[in-house]
Amino acid sequence: MEHIWITINDLGVFLVMILVGAVVWLVSRSLLFKIFESSRLVESISIVLALSVGVVVINQYLLS
Repeated sequence: MEHIWITINDLGVFLVMILVGAVVWLVSRSLLFKIFESSRLVESISIVLALSVGVVVINQYLLS
C-alpha cells in the first residue's frame, strides 16, 4: 500500500510543477511583452523560465 502513496505524492509534485510553471509562464510573458517587441524572444524566454521553475520544484522535492 505504501507504493500507492508514493505514486500519489509524485503525481501531486508533478501537478504543482505544472501549475507553478504555468503561472511563471503567464506572468513572465506579460511582463516581457512590455519590455521587448519580438514575440519569438518573449516566448523563448518565458518558456525557459517556466521549465526552469519546474526543474527547481523537482529538485526541491527530490533533495528533501
